[in-house]
Amino acid sequence: MLNSTKSIFLTALLLLPLLVGCSGSEVAPESGTIAFDSKVAEWLGEDRVALLTTADRVESVRLDPMADAAEAERTLHGYVVSADGPELTDAQRETFVELAASRGSYDFNSAKGCEFQPGVGLRFVKGEQELVVLLCYSCREWQFVTADGAVGEDFDPVEASLVRLAKSLFPDDETIGGL
Repeated sequence: MLNSTKSIFLTALLLLPLLVGCSGSEVAPESGTIAFDSKVAEWLGEDRVALLTTADRVESVRLDPMADAAEAERTLHGYVVSADGPELTDAQRETFVELAASRGSYDFNSAKGCEFQPGVGLRFVKGEQELVVLLCYSCREWQFVTADGAVGEDFDPVEASLVRLAKSLFPDDETIGGL
């Protein structure tokens, strides 16, 4: 009897971390391996989280926010596309999604009086759906844009990581190189 009680107790101790983990503040997407902080998941919304984690491909573009969109050959959400970059590698994509999923990547408690002028755009594409992430390095803000609208926030805590990403995507770009 003592051995069976001891076995039940030990089994319960081993299972406890799994049970506690289910009630934490992270939300695991249905088809992804990266868990989103619950506040971030709520703020982004289900559609954006799903596209971040299940996109078939992620394309990068260099944007020129100062150029006249009316005269441009191509635009992305109103910003002139000045160059195509490479598709993100699996490692780049995973790093970016981990940053986007973490509450520590945002500064939800401040507001800036900066004019949003993104220099890099990332297109998360799945079939006919897309999520565009616009990165403004002068304001240190990112916007997550779908057909339903945009949400934006400061990325000050992870600026260095996002600058490294931009430099890896556009290594010959002088402006990006100067960030």
